[in-house]
Amino acid sequence: PYTNTTHFYKYIAYSILSALHSSTFLNSHPSIRLIPRLDSFAFINQYCTMSTESHLNSKTSNDAAYKLITEAIEKPDIDNREYKLIELPNKLQCLLISDPITDKSAAALDVNVGSFNDPDDIPGLAHFLEHLLFMGTEKFPSENEYSSYLSKNSGSSNAFTAAQHTNYYFEVANDAMEGALDRFSQFFISPLFDKNCKDREINAVDSENKKNLQSDLWRLYQLSKSLTNPIHPYCKFSTGNKITLGDDPIKKNVDVREVLMSFHKNYYSANIMKLVILSNKDLNTLTNWAIENFSNVKNKNVERPFYKESPFNTNNYSSKLIKAKPIMESRHLEISFPVPDSSPFWKSSPTKYLSHLLGHES
Repeated sequence: PYTNTTHFYKYIAYSILSALHSSTFLNSHPSIRLIPRLDSFAFINQYCTMSTESHLNSKTSNDAAYKLITEAIEKPDIDNREYKLIELPNKLQCLLISDPITDKSAAALDVNVGSFNDPDDIPGLAHFLEHLLFMGTEKFPSENEYSSYLSKNSGSSNAFTAAQHTNYYFEVANDAMEGALDRFSQFFISPLFDKNCKDREINAVDSENKKNLQSDLWRLYQLSKSLTNPIHPYCKFSTGNKITLGDDPIKKNVDVREVLMSFHKNYYSANIMKLVILSNKDLNTLTNWAIENFSNVKNKNVERPFYKESPFNTNNYSSKLIKAKPIMESRHLEISFPVPDSSPFWKSSPTKYLSHLLGHES
């Protein structure tokens, strides 16, 4: 879990930058889709450092609709954007970024829940939820309303499921941002999880997994996971397929949609969500958009998951020589060894020094 507010928002800001700069970024970097590496924070660490005061300043305007955490964002002199970090009454924290010269607006919402939370008997459920969440809401029941609105306004969207996070993001023309936020926020307020779309989305997840089966990167990644501590959720199969989401639940007389809705009810809570909104509008406008669209996301006071056990134990992971036959013609040696968690040291990134020295990256 990301206990450091600065670190967490850099993670979300990274997702927004990905949406703005490359719609194919995640497709070309499959390892980032499931296990975002700390290396991915390098760009944000360098260009967007936050000042994280411990106190909260209560905001009295707008009927005390939010708390101001800080506007004192440390940034380079050449950065002309304005920043504001607020917390809504439901404990959902929002980073607002006003960029007058941006040609598109964007938003990203991250939920501190991912494949680690999958039920043991239904691998891939968190990933399946990511797919089915977009299939209509009470306010906008048409399953294509969101995607159609974005495409009509020069926009696009994507999402990814990681080990401890699920991230949803989009970009759209500036003039269409308010309408896009209205549609986007409803996925976290009143999703329908249309049962008529269930089988189709299971097939979509299955197709994604079949694509991964032809990728040496994915195959070796899953092989590496299977060698780790079996009592730690890291060892799970996290993508899901037609067997884990369709055939097996049917054999057990389990309605996977009901399990999915229960998963959403238990884990999708405002207090473990983080939101970033970037647009060419001023900060007051962005603040009002955040309040109007996201204050109704339910706060269920969910505790952030924390895993004390290491996925790497001596018996299962150490002193092993694994040989694998690749799909593509390739020959390489990979040496893997676990190191202590370096996330508390994100500012200095000690593992980068190690990789630089070991890899002769001069």
